[in-house]
Amino acid sequence: MTTCSNRWNDMPALLKVMVAPLFVLGPLFLILPCLPYCNIGVLGEQLTFRELWKYGYGPFIILTGLVSLVAGICMLQGRSWSRWLLVFFCALEIPVLFIHCLRHPEKCGTLIAQVVVEGGAWAGFSYWYLFRRESVKRLFS
Repeated sequence: MTTCSNRWNDMPALLKVMVAPLFVLGPLFLILPCLPYCNIGVLGEQLTFRELWKYGYGPFIILTGLVSLVAGICMLQGRSWSRWLLVFFCALEIPVLFIHCLRHPEKCGTLIAQVVVEGGAWAGFSYWYLFRRESVKRLFS
């Protein structure tokens, strides 16, 4: 545990901002889709537990939670491959968007543009920061 706390203290502030939410989102995305009396908002739409699983959102939300938790833990351990999980995390909204577009084709154009721009920007920035910045690369070598 000392190694993880030392690694956390050695992380640049921006990397801490990128990693810390993974420890909140991971458990939330793993637990919330499993609660039968919980309504969840997905792309501006409130879904009940049954609708969440009926329309196919549930597995992707759980996958997102799993990826974020594994990425956060492994980044604290200094595992180099975990940086790819953080970049991949930015793209996990795409399957959810695809399911949403099948159900609501009239809303697709705007949402696709938004997800491509936001997801692409975050993925590109994350890649640059995690793989090109010397201060961050040093933590994972």
